[in-house]
Amino acid sequence: MLVLVWAADSPAIPTDWLAVISQYGVLGITTGALFLFARAQIKREQDRSDRLEAQLTQLHAATADKVIPALVSATQVLQDTQYVIRELRKGP
Repeated sequence: MLVLVWAADSPAIPTDWLAVISQYGVLGITTGALFLFARAQIKREQDRSDRLEAQLTQLHAATADKVIPALVSATQVLQDTQYVIRELRKGP
């Protein structure tokens, strides 16, 4: 009930966040500065995360391009080795 009386007596309730913060003076300015700093840090970390994710995707693609041919040739070498060992076990 007291809140309704206070709201009716107050000239205007600010709805803009800057107006709300600025009515608190130094505390409002400090809070606003901390808010802006936090928002900038979050943006910086999001950009960093996006950049690192792109680099990881590039490294994954480069690794796949180099590893897959090496695995194919290693598989072929193992098949050839198994063939040679089978032939040696058969004897002359």
